[in-house]
Amino acid sequence: MTNERGYSWPESILSLVIITVVFGTLLPLYSHMSARLEMKKLGMHAAESAYHGAILHNAYGMMAGTNHIEKTLYNWSVESEGICVTYTYIEREFVKCIAY
Repeated sequence: MTNERGYSWPESILSLVIITVVFGTLLPLYSHMSARLEMKKLGMHAAESAYHGAILHNAYGMMAGTNHIEKTLYNWSVESEGICVTYTYIEREFVKCIAY
């Protein structure tokens, strides 16, 4: 009769290596997908700010304004090509213009 109580040392190391490899490959993938999703969300909020600016321009003749959504400041202005929204994300400025 053998006494098998748990895993042996090589089995434990092999399990640890497999788990490390799996998480090591999934973590960069998750990070990339998360950053892309955040950029798309910011672009959507910029489009919402442009829409809000178009409403204010039509109703009150306003030419510029700001919109604060989820800790990000979106500055919109009416220009010749349409409404342009500028916002900053990770110390980088982005501009999204929509024809109006």
